[in-house]
Amino acid sequence: MNTYHIKGNEEKVFNSRDEAVNFAQYDLGLNHFGITSNSYTWELKVIGDYRYRISSTGDSSEKYGKCQCCNKHASEMFQQVEEKIGYSHYLKRTCYGLTNNKNLFGHKECLEQTRKLEEVAI
Repeated sequence: MNTYHIKGNEEKVFNSRDEAVNFAQYDLGLNHFGITSNSYTWELKVIGDYRYRISSTGDSSEKYGKCQCCNKHASEMFQQVEEKIGYSHYLKRTCYGLTNNKNLFGHKECLEQTRKLEEVAI
Protein backbone atom coordinates (compact mmCIF):
# COMPACT_ATOMS: atom_id res chain seq x y z
CA MET A 1 0.00 0.00 0.00
CA ASN A 2 1.33 3.44 -0.94
CA THR A 3 1.71 6.13 1.67
CA TYR A 4 1.77 9.86 0.95
CA HIS A 5 3.63 12.75 2.58
CA ILE A 6 3.63 16.54 2.29
CA LYS A 7 7.11 17.67 1.21
CA GLY A 8 8.83 19.22 4.21
CA ASN A 9 6.40 17.49 6.61
CA GLU A 10 7.36 13.83 6.12
CA GLU A 11 6.51 12.74 9.68
CA LYS A 12 2.76 12.84 8.93
CA VAL A 13 1.62 9.87 6.81
CA PHE A 14 -1.55 9.71 4.69
CA ASN A 15 -3.24 6.73 3.05
CA SER A 16 -4.28 8.64 -0.09
CA ARG A 17 -3.02 11.56 -2.16
CA ASP A 18 -6.35 13.35 -1.65
CA GLU A 19 -6.02 13.15 2.15
CA ALA A 20 -2.54 14.66 1.95
CA VAL A 21 -3.67 17.40 -0.46
CA ASN A 22 -6.68 18.34 1.67
CA PHE A 23 -4.58 18.47 4.85
CA ALA A 24 -1.92 20.67 3.22
CA GLN A 25 -4.43 23.01 1.60
CA TYR A 26 -7.14 23.30 4.26
CA ASP A 27 -5.51 22.39 7.59
CA LEU A 28 -2.08 23.92 6.96
CA GLY A 29 -3.35 26.71 4.66
CA LEU A 30 -0.71 26.10 1.98
CA ASN A 31 -1.21 27.45 -1.56
CA HIS A 32 1.90 25.88 -3.09
CA PHE A 33 3.14 22.48 -1.91
CA GLY A 34 4.39 19.07 -2.96
CA ILE A 35 3.05 15.59 -2.24
CA THR A 36 5.34 12.55 -2.45
CA SER A 37 4.73 8.82 -2.60
CA ASN A 38 7.67 6.45 -3.00
CA SER A 39 9.65 8.05 -5.87
CA TYR A 40 6.71 10.02 -7.33
CA THR A 41 6.07 13.72 -6.64
CA TRP A 42 3.14 16.01 -7.43
CA GLU A 43 3.45 19.79 -7.19
CA LEU A 44 0.23 21.65 -6.42
CA LYS A 45 -0.54 25.36 -6.67
CA VAL A 46 -3.81 27.09 -5.77
CA ILE A 47 -4.69 30.28 -7.66
CA GLY A 48 -8.10 31.68 -6.81
CA ASP A 49 -10.82 29.23 -7.85
CA TYR A 50 -8.34 26.89 -9.55
CA ARG A 51 -5.95 24.22 -8.32
CA TYR A 52 -3.13 22.96 -10.56
CA ARG A 53 -1.48 19.57 -10.11
CA ILE A 54 1.69 18.96 -12.13
CA SER A 55 4.03 15.98 -12.26
CA SER A 56 6.68 14.48 -14.50
CA THR A 57 5.56 11.52 -16.59
CA GLY A 58 9.09 10.12 -16.55
CA ASP A 59 9.02 10.01 -20.35
CA SER A 60 9.58 12.30 -23.33
CA SER A 61 7.69 13.37 -26.44
CA GLU A 62 8.61 9.98 -27.91
CA LYS A 63 5.77 8.51 -25.84
CA TYR A 64 3.33 11.44 -25.42
CA GLY A 65 3.83 13.49 -28.57
CA LYS A 66 4.90 17.12 -28.76
CA CYS A 67 4.20 19.73 -26.08
CA GLN A 68 0.52 20.69 -26.35
CA CYS A 69 1.40 24.33 -25.70
CA CYS A 70 4.35 25.07 -28.02
CA ASN A 71 4.18 22.01 -30.31
CA LYS A 72 7.91 21.23 -29.76
CA HIS A 73 9.69 18.10 -28.57
CA ALA A 74 10.07 17.72 -24.79
CA SER A 75 12.89 15.61 -23.36
CA GLU A 76 10.93 15.45 -20.09
CA MET A 77 7.15 15.52 -20.45
CA PHE A 78 4.96 16.84 -17.63
CA GLN A 79 1.22 16.44 -17.09
CA GLN A 80 -0.81 19.29 -15.60
CA VAL A 81 -4.39 18.95 -14.39
CA GLU A 82 -6.45 22.11 -13.82
CA GLU A 83 -9.33 21.69 -11.38
CA LYS A 84 -11.98 24.33 -10.72
CA ILE A 85 -13.62 24.64 -7.34
CA GLY A 86 -17.33 23.94 -7.17
CA TYR A 87 -20.08 22.90 -4.81
CA SER A 88 -21.00 19.22 -4.60
CA HIS A 89 -24.65 18.69 -3.76
CA TYR A 90 -23.84 15.01 -3.20
CA LEU A 91 -21.01 15.72 -0.71
CA LYS A 92 -22.71 18.90 0.54
CA ARG A 93 -19.44 20.82 0.49
CA THR A 94 -17.14 22.80 -1.77
CA CYS A 95 -14.44 20.77 -3.50
CA TYR A 96 -12.14 20.79 -6.54
CA GLY A 97 -12.42 18.91 -9.78
CA LEU A 98 -16.15 18.78 -10.33
CA THR A 99 -16.26 20.79 -13.54
CA ASN A 100 -13.99 22.30 -16.19
CA ASN A 101 -11.05 19.96 -15.61
CA LYS A 102 -8.29 20.58 -18.15
CA ASN A 103 -5.50 18.05 -18.68
CA LEU A 104 -2.38 19.03 -20.68
CA PHE A 105 0.99 17.44 -21.49
CA GLY A 106 4.14 19.45 -22.22
CA HIS A 107 7.19 21.31 -20.92
CA LYS A 108 6.79 22.33 -17.28
CA GLU A 109 7.42 25.99 -18.14
CA CYS A 110 4.83 25.95 -20.95
CA LEU A 111 2.20 24.33 -18.73
CA GLU A 112 2.78 26.86 -15.94
CA GLN A 113 2.14 29.68 -18.45
CA THR A 114 -1.36 28.32 -19.15
CA ARG A 115 -2.48 28.88 -15.55
CA LYS A 116 -5.08 31.48 -14.68
CA LEU A 117 -3.27 34.49 -13.28
CA GLU A 118 -5.95 36.52 -11.59
CA GLU A 119 -7.03 35.75 -8.08
CA VAL A 120 -10.74 35.05 -7.87
CA ALA A 121 -12.48 35.21 -4.49
CA ILE A 122 -13.85 31.87 -3.31
